[in-house]
Amino acid sequence: MKKIIAPLSIFLLALLIRFAYLLSLRGTPVTELLLIDSATYERFARLILDGRFRGEEIYSMNILYPWFLAMIHRVVDGVTPVFVVQAILDAATCVMIGRLGAAHFDRRTGLWSGIIAAFYGPFVFYTGALLTPAVINFFCVATLLLLASYAVSRRGRVAFLAGLALGIASLGRGNSVLLVPFAAWWFISLSGPRRIAVRHWAAFAAGAALLLTGVTARNYFVEGKIVPLSANYAAFYIGHNEKSNGLYTLPDFVKSADFEGEVGGTRKAVGRLLGREVTVAESAAYLFRAGWRHMVRHPLDEAFLAMKKFYYFWNDVESGTNLSYYFTRDFSVPLRALPFTFGWLVPFAAAGAVANRREWRHHLILYLHMAVYPATALLFFVSSEYRLPLVPAIIPFAAAGAIGAFGGLGARLRRHRSGTGRLFAFPAATGPLLAFLAAALFCNFRSPLLKAQSLKRVDYLNFGVLYAREGKLDRAVAMFERSLDIDPRFGPAHEALSDIFRRRGDDRRAAAELELARRYRLGGQYTRGGAARYDEATEAMLRAANLYNSGEYAAALKGFTLLHERYRAAEDTVVAQKLLNNIGLCRYKLGEFDEAEEAFETLIEEDPGYAKAYYNLGRVREAEGRRAEALRLYENAFAVEPFYDKARQAWKKLAGKR
Repeated sequence: MKKIIAPLSIFLLALLIRFAYLLSLRGTPVTELLLIDSATYERFARLILDGRFRGEEIYSMNILYPWFLAMIHRVVDGVTPVFVVQAILDAATCVMIGRLGAAHFDRRTGLWSGIIAAFYGPFVFYTGALLTPAVINFFCVATLLLLASYAVSRRGRVAFLAGLALGIASLGRGNSVLLVPFAAWWFISLSGPRRIAVRHWAAFAAGAALLLTGVTARNYFVEGKIVPLSANYAAFYIGHNEKSNGLYTLPDFVKSADFEGEVGGTRKAVGRLLGREVTVAESAAYLFRAGWRHMVRHPLDEAFLAMKKFYYFWNDVESGTNLSYYFTRDFSVPLRALPFTFGWLVPFAAAGAVANRREWRHHLILYLHMAVYPATALLFFVSSEYRLPLVPAIIPFAAAGAIGAFGGLGARLRRHRSGTGRLFAFPAATGPLLAFLAAALFCNFRSPLLKAQSLKRVDYLNFGVLYAREGKLDRAVAMFERSLDIDPRFGPAHEALSDIFRRRGDDRRAAAELELARRYRLGGQYTRGGAARYDEATEAMLRAANLYNSGEYAAALKGFTLLHERYRAAEDTVVAQKLLNNIGLCRYKLGEFDEAEEAFETLIEEDPGYAKAYYNLGRVREAEGRRAEALRLYENAFAVEPFYDKARQAWKKLAGKR
């Protein structure tokens, strides 16, 4: 019974924290909208359920997570059940991390390892996202725990099961399979006959290869070429080109980070270069070769880039490629309250590793597991999502370091009070202390680029765009304005606001935001989607709007008239209507009421649901003294558009004059 209490307590504690987090996300953008990879995984899961998950899409991204989603959706629909299952999986992972700490250190370290995992913010964060980490972490930790069991039992069957767990994790992120060659050293280092160690390592490798071989064979039948796991090795190019900065940055030929923009855009761009249609695998292979050529031709640049990647990898900042940890914290009090971060964990782990350096062979498999992920980051790029599987191997060392620091201090305090010992014993603690301080400084210093990762301006912009696509313009405006609260000079947010105001018919504000977007052309990784290029018609519309706002109505009228003729000839009725409305406003401001009436009446005739035309014609009638007609037109305006506050206020003001 005592053996069950600690694991059960860790599980319930972890589950409570995760359920509190999930409840805090209800009704927030994080759960209302699916961003980038999350939307793709959900779409793939629906294709699986419909029996249509065939062709190239099956290996353009990892195969594990869409099938995981499909299995849950087959039982119960919606994203909430997925989050609940992920919370349960992650709570079980915390228990396994506790067992891992006990296996490598002692029961006390195991207990604190499980508690630290339960309170670790990024673990909790990913339980509420339609992304892979919660599933991958479960199988990575299961692998390490089975290997710890093998170290005691020395049974080939246990080694095979460990490999099988690693193979499942690799279906979610292929770099996990690199532990197989790394682990050969560990198997051979264990005491016993070498031939048995080699045979058991082969069983471990066979377990890992079982599923991977099946997926690769399936890809061969689709493509006609060998494509191991997925064609994601195109990401090698992101880490090795003239604009690489060590983090995830889209190439110039890709217009967006969603599936169609990234995978489809890459495929089309490579096809244009080669002068023919290409498959996903062919485009990935082409980019891999391009990245390799750049790496070989620029060795000095690559050396500096590798140092940057190493620094970014071990930094406290959670650099994202999909949903942002920092954006989500804005909507979740439980997530903000969690105490443990990567920058806290690594210094204590460094202290624990130095304090236990003589037992390094006993912990070798943890070190080898840890080596996989920074090595992969150096080959590709740094992302907190991709380094997360490293954390379960770090936590036992962090627990050991914390226990050694605080437990040792407590013991010295007790001996000091009894007069049998000194309070400070620097020589014994020098190594762990120096390791802690060095890691704390290294991991928590943020360069400007890393600071930008936590600004959230891009995240609010992205969610605003998603709300705008769904027609929820008020929510979109709130997101864009929050983005500008963070950075008032963020051009893409001004451009997005301009588009919203244009859709609402507020041409003045649209022109003003477009001018700001044009003024704040940003450099760096956020230029995409910014106001970098404008066609001639947009420039002319902007000039005419500025003339109108400056009171130069005759000049504005001339500009709007020329543009109206142009868009009318192009049969772009939406823009032509807005321009005719602007023409009517210029006529109204110039006192040419008959011509203004003609413009607004034409708009109403063409589109009886155009609320602005009723409102502006009402203003003309009111200026002419025809109050009854003006009141009727104002009423028509807010009858067509109930939230048209200008029309309602104008009606109230005019009705009050009677």
